[in-house]
Amino acid sequence: MLKILHLETATDICSVGLSEGDQLISIQETDEIRDHTRVITLMIEQVMEQTGYSLSELDAVSLSEGPGSYTSLRVGMSAAKALCFGLDKPLITVNTLYALAGAAKESGDDFDYYCSMIDARRMEVYLSLYDAGLGVMVDNEAVILTETLFDPYLESKKRILICGSGSAKAEAVFPGKAVHRSLVVCSAKHLVKPALYNYENGLFADIAYFSPNYIKSPNITKAKNKLL
Repeated sequence: MLKILHLETATDICSVGLSEGDQLISIQETDEIRDHTRVITLMIEQVMEQTGYSLSELDAVSLSEGPGSYTSLRVGMSAAKALCFGLDKPLITVNTLYALAGAAKESGDDFDYYCSMIDARRMEVYLSLYDAGLGVMVDNEAVILTETLFDPYLESKKRILICGSGSAKAEAVFPGKAVHRSLVVCSAKHLVKPALYNYENGLFADIAYFSPNYIKSPNITKAKNKLL
């Protein structure tokens, strides 16, 4: 069966998993903020040791492509590209928001819409909105949370399930409305099914030219000129 290594580094969670077919067989996760560079190589080693497989036995590497933290996404990208180049394996990328929505849909009751959110600055989130069949309604946008944000979708008693790292602050913005929160957050386990689909359909990323979906440029502050 296909063996795929999954790397999820889009948020504060660093997660590495290994799947065989459509089953996750090992996973390592940590939510130590901004520590991905230090731990990701060790986590990959631990996952492979737990399963008894070697890296050379992998069929592919899958990566959560964003949106998310600029620095965290680059850590995942660097690790994935190094593995793919060194092992001569294909790279599969999965949209972070789509993976979250798929996991939320599988986690409980059926909803009319699924909205996955990655926390950004202040009251901003990176957001995608999907219909009940995970068809895209709003795709990878930076959005300011307001009480009226979902009004066009809440007619006729429609219900929305929100998930991801931005859902906690979003939950407080929609009092008394048909917006419900799932506790689903980023994890390598959510990449298993979409990555398998991409592999079976030959949907591989260009290892040399792939870049994460940042949505927005990094917030880099230039140093001020110092007075002598």
